[in-house]
Amino acid sequence: AELVRDVDIACRVGDLELAVILPSTNRIGAEAEQMRLIEVLRRSLPAVEFSSGVAVARDDADTPLELLMAADAARLIDKRASQHDQTRPTEPTFGYSDGPPTAVERC
Repeated sequence: AELVRDVDIACRVGDLELAVILPSTNRIGAEAEQMRLIEVLRRSLPAVEFSSGVAVARDDADTPLELLMAADAARLIDKRASQHDQTRPTEPTFGYSDGPPTAVERC
């Protein structure tokens, strides 16, 4: 299976962080794609821990930077929840972690 769809744009936004831009996708579609990506990554990298967050343009942010920040905020909530629930596997990062994105131009 492909990791991303032909219309999607995968970007590295940090050393270990990535973002997947899903053009013309609403929150329901983004969350479904997030779950699909999680399953693909878990099968490919079973020993790696991940965290993830979804943000939707116009709903959560007005600019690309705000969108990444909103996705990261959602990712941090997911990461904290997984740390408190040791039985719950963590998910892939769809944001950035340490400070504002410095490599957005790599998209």
